[in-house]
Amino acid sequence: MKRTETYESSVLRIYMLLLIMVLAVCGLVGYLAYLQIWCREKYADQEGDQSLRRVWSPGRRGVIYDRYGQCLAGNRASYCVAIALDRIKQTGQPGKKALTNRIHQIAEDLCAVLQTNMTVSDADIVNHLRRRSPMPLIVLRNADETRHALFAESKSRFPEVDMIEDPVRYYPEGALTAHVLGYVGRGNPEADLSQDVLFDGPREKPDYYMAEIEGRQGIEKVYDVALKGTPGGHVIRVDASGIRRNLTNDSALLQQFSEAPVPGADLKLSIDIRIQRLAAQAISGSNGAAVVVLDPRNGDVLALASFPAFDPNTLAGGISKSDWNAIATDAGKPILNRAVAGSYAPGSLFKVVVAAAAMEKGLPASISFDCPGYFSLGGGRTLKCWKTSGHGPGIDMELGIEQSCNVFFCSLGQKCGYYAIREMALGLGLGRKTGVDLDGEVDGRLPPARSVRRLGDIANASIGQGSVEATPLQLAVLAGAVGMGGRVCSPRLVISQRLPGEEAFVDSQAAPLRNLGWATSTSETIRRGMRRVIHAPFGTGRNAKIDDQTLMGGKTGTAEFDLGGGRLKKWGWMMVFAPYDSPRYAAAILVENADSGGRTVGPRMRQLMAGIFGKKAETQ
Repeated sequence: MKRTETYESSVLRIYMLLLIMVLAVCGLVGYLAYLQIWCREKYADQEGDQSLRRVWSPGRRGVIYDRYGQCLAGNRASYCVAIALDRIKQTGQPGKKALTNRIHQIAEDLCAVLQTNMTVSDADIVNHLRRRSPMPLIVLRNADETRHALFAESKSRFPEVDMIEDPVRYYPEGALTAHVLGYVGRGNPEADLSQDVLFDGPREKPDYYMAEIEGRQGIEKVYDVALKGTPGGHVIRVDASGIRRNLTNDSALLQQFSEAPVPGADLKLSIDIRIQRLAAQAISGSNGAAVVVLDPRNGDVLALASFPAFDPNTLAGGISKSDWNAIATDAGKPILNRAVAGSYAPGSLFKVVVAAAAMEKGLPASISFDCPGYFSLGGGRTLKCWKTSGHGPGIDMELGIEQSCNVFFCSLGQKCGYYAIREMALGLGLGRKTGVDLDGEVDGRLPPARSVRRLGDIANASIGQGSVEATPLQLAVLAGAVGMGGRVCSPRLVISQRLPGEEAFVDSQAAPLRNLGWATSTSETIRRGMRRVIHAPFGTGRNAKIDDQTLMGGKTGTAEFDLGGGRLKKWGWMMVFAPYDSPRYAAAILVENADSGGRTVGPRMRQLMAGIFGKKAETQ
């Protein structure tokens, strides 16, 4: 009996197990039917989404013009040789190793056909496959017309290769506008993808972002966001290995994810390309120089040049590391924009600041000092005048400016005090950035009042030496402020913008002049002294004179820089405003390694201003 019960119990357990198995199979079949029939559409969409990749492309970069509409920076078509990895996959190349070998083989064959050298390293291929496998692998950029023709003749041999169009920045004036416009480079697509600000709002962040042009210096950098515009894009389909398979034929998906890029804004600069050419010619051939010309009535920068310069076209399409190092380590520092990023002792140009500070503090224009050729600092120490024999007795304000007498201004600075000089210098825009729309601008230097207490420090500061430093742009602003009777402009380069889809440029408002409230006697005394600098028979700036009809006010300066070991370097300066009665131009020129401001820079200023006024300068 017990054996029978045991048997029946075992059979019952077997039947129950079978029943459970049947129910499980039925449930599994039913769930599979549910997934494949009732949820088919839902999961088909998800499957499609998993194989879709969104690719964003940059918009056309905005064009930059001079004030009269001449193109300074535009875009041109460049052609690149690119390998389409999806086509290699379609020919049956299995695995990454075989794919890599095939890419190397194609590159070698292309080198022979195109008669050029191109290197594609394993690291380049691996990096591309890991990060950008659906995108074409570019193996040669900036193919010239000869290579374009050679490829066209041999296209049938390379079914996996395309010649694709790639926009490149183009600068018609080359090095002439390099330090205004700056230059561009290729953006890092991986970095671009991390910038969520580019893809905010309702648009989804892309899977891939084509490398775009980005500003690296100058206007190109400062206005990079406006010039870039807004990226757009499309959808591609990839296989399990990430290689592009084919463009989806689903019109709904295309409509949902495709979006045309929006071009960047066009800019119009204050630059007058005619004056820019004159400015560059005036400083060409020097060991290092800078020139700025602006309109003191509104701050428009009409010309800004630094020498030596570089050709931004050589950087726009990409540059090798060795070529870049050659530019970056050049002893002439062609990348340095000396006009805004070079800080130099202003020398005697600073004396007009001392004159303004003294007169606004109440010292009369008639104040005079004797010049024996040196200024006594006490304790047997002296500071020499540039005219070692002395300018003689009774040097007043106007004659002191005309002759740039060191003794007069050391004496005037002592009576005035450095605090008043520093406050006047700050009011005239020295010691701080002008705010011009360029990157890299420096403050210059005005030492704090507490550090200039000794007589020697005050004397040095009064003649623009010691710790006082300024940029050529700041001194052009200073020249304009004196010409305008103590009204200071804020320099600017971008004067209008044209947004995408618009036909007309919209002008930006210039900042109003900042009035220092000078007394008429202050303004007229300094202006007359600066006119005598150029037009008096023995004025230090007489080499800048154009003719008797073209009246200008100016100031020369020579600053010494101690290189150590008893070696001195001289910086030559000159600043002017013109025409004298109603200034439309203010200019400053700096020349490194100069003999003196009057002898070295004066003739260059004459050349520049004669060109601006369309005159032939008289031989001096």
